[in-house]
Amino acid sequence: MKQTLQRYWRAFRLAFEMTRRRQKPPALAHPELLAWIRQMDTLIEAARASGDRGGFDRARREALRVRLDGRDTSVEAALAVLHYHARQEYPSLLRSGAQHNLLAIQSSNFNDRYRLSRLLELPELADSPFKTALAGLLAHLERIPSS
Repeated sequence: MKQTLQRYWRAFRLAFEMTRRRQKPPALAHPELLAWIRQMDTLIEAARASGDRGGFDRARREALRVRLDGRDTSVEAALAVLHYHARQEYPSLLRSGAQHNLLAIQSSNFNDRYRLSRLLELPELADSPFKTALAGLLAHLERIPSS
């Protein structure tokens, strides 16, 4: 609790000083990529909601298995990886600003596209709305901004 208050106090002081000096916060380094990441998160949530409505609820997604990298993985676990990337890993990599972070995001995205393509091959999905939502997510992942 104390650390949280200290962090808020530092942020408030910084914001106050910037306002006093009539400064603006620094611009985002990669706004197109950040927007793409946020849209990825939205599409994952939409795919899960579509699955819930179309007979592929969480329990069924956990029971449904796909072979990824030589081992059986549940559809829900594969979606959880994508969700983690969109909510945690990609934004963290963008914030840190290290030299090869964009390459790391592109590499992880390549793996995410592979995971989704394997999910779309499952015969159990047939022509369900869940499969359509996953296909939309895959199409989004294939349009990653270059910077």
